[in-house]
Amino acid sequence: MTLAEYVKTTRRRNADTFPALVSQYEALFLKVHAESFKPVRELPLKFAVINSLNKRSQLIELSDGHWLIHDQYLGQTLNALTRLYFMSNKPDSAHPFAFRLLSEAASCRGRAELATYFAYVYSVTYHASKDSTGAEDAQKVALRQASVHVQEAFVLAHELAHLMWEPAALDPASIDMLLDSLMDVEGSDDWDEIVETYLDDLSFQFHGRPIPHWANINTDEERAQDKIVREDIKAKLIKDCDDEALMRAALKAEPRFREEVFVDWMAAQTCLKLFRDDMDHVDLALAIHLALENITTISFVSNFDPEGLEGESSSETLAVAARKRALREVLRFWLLEVRPESPELGHRVLTEANKRYMHFVRDPITLDALSRVRVDTMPGKDDLADMRQQIVRSIPEAIDPQFIIRERPFKQAAGAGASS
Repeated sequence: MTLAEYVKTTRRRNADTFPALVSQYEALFLKVHAESFKPVRELPLKFAVINSLNKRSQLIELSDGHWLIHDQYLGQTLNALTRLYFMSNKPDSAHPFAFRLLSEAASCRGRAELATYFAYVYSVTYHASKDSTGAEDAQKVALRQASVHVQEAFVLAHELAHLMWEPAALDPASIDMLLDSLMDVEGSDDWDEIVETYLDDLSFQFHGRPIPHWANINTDEERAQDKIVREDIKAKLIKDCDDEALMRAALKAEPRFREEVFVDWMAAQTCLKLFRDDMDHVDLALAIHLALENITTISFVSNFDPEGLEGESSSETLAVAARKRALREVLRFWLLEVRPESPELGHRVLTEANKRYMHFVRDPITLDALSRVRVDTMPGKDDLADMRQQIVRSIPEAIDPQFIIRERPFKQAAGAGASS
């Protein structure tokens, strides 16, 4: 099978690639390949750029050798998610993006009616929330572009690192040591302090301003009830901690998880070497952090089946969360190495970045928006078909749902929804 045949049978074409971007990707591939470990550099490898709705870079072996396929549309999607991360000022900004990803995933599955429906919802919700992101100045644009450049390098390095994963050739004890160093992170064992912080967070959220929990407790009855609540929370936290330790032990024995953590680590090392002299160290660490966050967000929504409500299993979700924590530890260790005068810097900036991503990108897309997509509220197949016919009748170009994604018509529908 040729590369063209493989792409035609496994990908949903989006559009032609941009020649200028292809040249940039080829240059980036050469840089990443040159910084890879020796076994990867010595392997004959071909590189190609495609533009598909699958949004996936992939290492494959065909009759004429190994190919690394990089998807231009993945880069564009990483760019859009990164803009949300940097510029959103309320979670609603991310909701439309979930429907865009659902539409494109439906197109990849050959479900044109469903793809058109979600493209329509994307357009309407986009116009309803488009003013909820701030304007980018030149400095912010440059930061976003640099971040996406690193993220795409991470994607390429990640795929190349899979070539290094030969369990028979790797010392299992070395992999165990890597996993232990990244996953067995000691936390605070002052449970009373942890409970106090948790209750303060709840109080802040309830009041909308920093009022500590103790300020809500005024009577003897409230103090007695508070004591019971604290003990219940502490018991649950301790049990969750024990359960997490068992989960980590199970994950560390799972071959696919071991491989993914290993190649994440390898990809991070490549990017840290490649860009450490070109970027602020904190910006570089955050870009690598965003790479895995964005990739896993795209994967989560793309694998979500709105007709069957299928997606990642709970074990897969736990594995992804553990991978992201492990990568944050890689970056924390590196920032401690390059900025020894600020030992808490890595923990602080990565914790803040994780919270911001969760609040403005991950949860609005993977929880809030997808919670609206339920079997009992989805239009039936006949209704979906009728809707597609009506849309195509009024906008013939919308026979391709990507036309709706690109042009975003239906602005009046968004206005009608807002005023009703």
